[in-house]
Amino acid sequence: MVHENVDYEQCAELIFDLIDQLKAHFKSYLETDDEVNKVLVQRRKSIADNIYSQMNEHFYKEKVSYDATAMRPFSKIEVGFGGKYISDDIFDYKANIPPQDIKSKIFKGFRKSCHSMYKFDSNTERIFAAVLENGSVVLKWMCPNIKQFNIYYDRDSNSQYKPDFVVETEGKIYMIEIKDSRKLEDEIVIKKAHAATEYCRAATEFNNVNGGKPWEYVLISHEEVKLNSSFDYLVKNAVKLTVR
Repeated sequence: MVHENVDYEQCAELIFDLIDQLKAHFKSYLETDDEVNKVLVQRRKSIADNIYSQMNEHFYKEKVSYDATAMRPFSKIEVGFGGKYISDDIFDYKANIPPQDIKSKIFKGFRKSCHSMYKFDSNTERIFAAVLENGSVVLKWMCPNIKQFNIYYDRDSNSQYKPDFVVETEGKIYMIEIKDSRKLEDEIVIKKAHAATEYCRAATEFNNVNGGKPWEYVLISHEEVKLNSSFDYLVKNAVKLTVR
């Protein structure tokens, strides 16, 4: 059975010990090993549920944090989406494309981005890219590759977070997430915000010593993103989350 709040590698010895205790209990009143194995097979789901329930009573979670001293002073900018394409499939980011078709299109025409082409998950993200292109305070921006930061937001090693945008201004670097307003209180959104905030804290700590810019995590409701919005306005009106 797979449960996201169990570290199976760390708990392997405990799990096997619990199973051995269970087998010893069955052997105390069943006559043969075959009878014990038969019960284990026939009742495996209820047995697993009971073991998980007992483990869950003692469940705890360690606080996730980042060590600034382990950060590298330089990281290359990873490639963009990396998909195959032909020239006829590429559209200018200002082109009139139906919102429902955005995810299937590749866009170009950016002047301030770190990549020449992008794919967007929503029309809101494309509009935000236009805001960045038009923003006088924006020096550079990018939609990072999943490998760019290696931010993990849970004990599960597969729970990796990729922010939507990274934006550099004269005085700061912003890690940006554009989120549907209906999902702002979702547990996963809050976990990602916590991990990203910790990353920005660590990056700022490192840059304070090494002459770099501070980092800030910003969560923006998609309802706020409009073509005539300014980047400053969106940052100042970002969602105020209580990050645990």
